Amino acid sequence: MMFSRTIRCVFSRERGKVVIMTNARFKSKTTSFPAEYCMDLVRQTDHEAFLCTLLLPDNVRTIAFAVRAFNSEVARVGDVASNSTIAQMRLTFWKESVDKIYSDCPPEHPIAKEIHRALSKHKLSKPYFSRLVTSRISQNTTRGFPTIEAMEKYAENSVSPVFYLILQAAGVQDVNIDHAASHLGKAIGITNSLRSVPFIVSKSNPDLLPIPVSTLVSHNVSTEAILRGGNDSFKDVTFEIASQAKLHLDKAKSLSKKLPRSKFPIFLPIVPVSGFLKRLQKANFNLFDPTLRLRDNYLPLKLYWAKVWSTC
Repeated sequence: MMFSRTIRCVFSRERGKVVIMTNARFKSKTTSFPAEYCMDLVRQTDHEAFLCTLLLPDNVRTIAFAVRAFNSEVARVGDVASNSTIAQMRLTFWKESVDKIYSDCPPEHPIAKEIHRALSKHKLSKPYFSRLVTSRISQNTTRGFPTIEAMEKYAENSVSPVFYLILQAAGVQDVNIDHAASHLGKAIGITNSLRSVPFIVSKSNPDLLPIPVSTLVSHNVSTEAILRGGNDSFKDVTFEIASQAKLHLDKAKSLSKKLPRSKFPIFLPIVPVSGFLKRLQKANFNLFDPTLRLRDNYLPLKLYWAKVWSTC
């Protein structure tokens, strides 16, 4: 069985790993081609999303990369900015850029230019782009989550709009599918928060920990204990949060079955988030287990298999 022309995967006999090869020739960030810039940014910042997007239909793939590049750009502001004030300024730039894009005056930035170009072919809702930015602005000022409900709301606002926009680009208009996208966004957002904990701990900044305070209190876990590498009680915290992500993931799986076969690849991100939650369970919900930071070298094969059989 042959792979699609977009992505080829081969096995290394020496190490038994899957090597990802694409037909695209990626250029540096100075590339003058907005579409290539968007694709390259997603490849560098979100490996799993990059692989999933490669397997989208031809008529959706380019705009999907633009949407994901926009989200990656605003999502990493907090990581690349030296302080919250500068982060706020950069997020404000993107908030204003959305207004300019929809006013036919996009700023001289490849992501903005590519989204503006896409608007001539696709009807994409401005509020979804705005939510991707405002959710980050809010989180940049408040930090952390008081409750798991607040964590879910942030996940819905910072991830789900990506799927809403891609569904719009694909011409999918269905309330049930939108619900599936909402649940998948929550599952990914919650899971991403968990995955970020070891990185934040390495920076020794308890203010950035994305673990709901109410959940920590109910399990009598202090931020100091997390900064020291966690304990058995923190595993219970992780289990509770991961279980919430799993509930949303299962709901997304169930609702996504109503998608037409040709549109199913939009929900391929179900595969990597499901894989991480399974590995987390195998690690006994120890977020600091080093195996959780390893890349799944067989993910390209799993994604292609899921696409062919239209099932996750």
